[in-house]
Amino acid sequence: MKIKSFLQLAVIILIIVGGYFGIRYFSTPEVVVATVYRGNAILSATGNVTVIPKLDSRMVASRQAILLKFPYKEGDLVKKGDIVAKLDPGQLPFTLRNLENDLEKLEKQMSRGSSEQFLFDAVKDELEKIKKLYEAGNISENAVRDVETRYNGMKFKMLSEQIDYEYARKRLQNQIDEVQDQLDRLELKAPFDGVIMAPAVLEGDLVFSGNTIGKVTSVDKSIMVEINQDDLPAVRRSKRVSVNFFSFPEKDYEGSVNYLIPVGNSSTQRFTVFLKMKEIPVQLLSGQTGEAVFVADEHPNTLLIPRSAMFGDTVFVVKDGIVEQRKIKTGLLSITTAEVLEGLKEGEFVISKDVDLQRDGERVKVKEKEKK
Repeated sequence: MKIKSFLQLAVIILIIVGGYFGIRYFSTPEVVVATVYRGNAILSATGNVTVIPKLDSRMVASRQAILLKFPYKEGDLVKKGDIVAKLDPGQLPFTLRNLENDLEKLEKQMSRGSSEQFLFDAVKDELEKIKKLYEAGNISENAVRDVETRYNGMKFKMLSEQIDYEYARKRLQNQIDEVQDQLDRLELKAPFDGVIMAPAVLEGDLVFSGNTIGKVTSVDKSIMVEINQDDLPAVRRSKRVSVNFFSFPEKDYEGSVNYLIPVGNSSTQRFTVFLKMKEIPVQLLSGQTGEAVFVADEHPNTLLIPRSAMFGDTVFVVKDGIVEQRKIKTGLLSITTAEVLEGLKEGEFVISKDVDLQRDGERVKVKEKEKK
C-alpha cells in the first residue's frame, strides 16, 4: 500500500515538474540570432539608379504650318544633321526672292555711284581754280566763300546719300537673314545621333507654334543615382561604385563618381549623382532602374555583425539561453553590416531582430540563426 502511494506521489511530482518546465519552455520567447564573424568591413552608401539618355532634345514647331515631312516612327535611328521634319514654308520663299532682288538692285545702284558725282567734281575743280585766283589777288574773298558753300553742300548731300544707301542695304540684308532663319527653322534637324521618341503628329497635320513634333534622344546613356543627404560623406569619399541593374541582375558593373549636383531636391531631401561607368550593357534602355553601392573605405578580416543587431551602441548577446546586454565600439558601417572594434568575440551570438523588445537577463530560446 505504501509503495502504491509512493508511486502515485512520484507520478504527481513528475507531472507537476514536467508541467512547470513545459510551461516555462513554451512561454520562453524565441529570438533570431546572428553569429559574430570575420569578414571585410566597408563604409558604404546606396542609391537608386535611373538610366537616362545622355542627350535629349525636343523638336518644336517654330510657326503655325502644315507638316509636310515626318517619315519616322518611334525607335527609328537618325544621324546628326538628318532632316527629321519639314514644315510648309508658305510665302516665305517668294518673300526671300523679292528681298534678294531688291538688294541686288540697290548694290548695283551703289556701285554706279552718286548721280551728283559729275557736278561735284566740276565744283571741286572750280574751287581749286578760284583759290588760286584769290591767292593771286584777282578775285574777292566772298567769291571764294560762295564756291566753298556750294562745294560743302554737295559734299554733305553725297555723304547723306551714301549713308542712306548703306542703311537701306543693311536693312534689306537683315530682312533676308530673318526670312532665311525662318526657312531654316522649318527644317527640323537631328542635333545628334539618336533615336526618335514620342512622335506626336503625322504628315499633313496642322501644327501650331511651340507644338512638340517629337523627341530625339541620344543612344549613349547616363547613369543617374539619387542618394540620401546622410550618405553624402560616404559618396564624396567613395573609391569605387558598384551598380546592379535590375534587368541584368547576374552582374555588378563598376564605376566612379563623375559629378555630384550641389543642390538637393527640396521636397525629397535627396541629391543626384552622375556616374562614370567602365561599361554598361548594350541592351540597357532609358528608364530602366537599379541600385548603386558607393564604397568609401574597407577593413579586411575584422569582426562583423548585422546592422539590425545594434540598438544604439548596444547589442544583446545570447549565452546559455540568457540575454546579456552589452555595449560595443563600432568602426565602419554599411547598410547591412557593422564593424565591431570592442565588446564582442568571434563566434558569439547576438540577437538580430526585434532588438528593441529584449531585456537584460531574460531567458530566451534561439529560433533560428541568421545567415551571413
